[in-house]
Amino acid sequence: MSSNRLPCAVIAVSGCALFLTACATSAPPPGKVANPATPTEQYPLRAEPSSDEMLLALHMDLSQNQQAALAGFAGRWSEEQGGDIVVLTPDRGGEPASRTGRNIGAALLSLGVPPARVRLSTYDGEPGAPARVGYARFEAVVDKCNQSWGNLTSTRKNQAQQNFGCAVTANMAAQIANPADIDHPRAMDPADGQRRATVFDKYRKGDVTSSQKDSQASGYVSKVVQ
Repeated sequence: MSSNRLPCAVIAVSGCALFLTACATSAPPPGKVANPATPTEQYPLRAEPSSDEMLLALHMDLSQNQQAALAGFAGRWSEEQGGDIVVLTPDRGGEPASRTGRNIGAALLSLGVPPARVRLSTYDGEPGAPARVGYARFEAVVDKCNQSWGNLTSTRKNQAQQNFGCAVTANMAAQIANPADIDHPRAMDPADGQRRATVFDKYRKGDVTSSQKDSQASGYVSKVVQ
């Protein structure tokens, strides 16, 4: 027998190894997580860049509807910690466009938006084109769940259904107040130096550093009223 021939067992093992390697390196299905730790992690929750923009007609003075719309807009911006608010007016809109832009900027400042976060500019627009007010934000996104659940009562496999976890992720996406929290953590507020100094001073003196007990925070169950 020639020494150049490999035994059949070696060839079979090599073929299996190649097959397993191909399976291990294959990409996960679209919208799924590769090798999820639990079935609920099959469907990822993502934060994708988006924008909140509204259009306002040109007026020498803002109407009541426009003022109410700007108040709701500023509230959403504050809750979502959005980016800079950009106010764009048509460059060929004349005095109404310039006046509208200034009034929008002043209204936003009166609603608590810092001056450094408001930018006034123009865009290529005809006379009568609306003013555009918007800011960059994030949107919570989850891929669409598979519509086919199958018969959940007839399976004999002790495995999670293919849609298991998708509804949980979709509910999370609907309930998250600020989708930007998915993309990056919020900035921490500055430490309370005065409170810290008070606690350290009590600690050095041997005093109790915790807050005084509030009788309303007691965990005792009240007596039954007869």
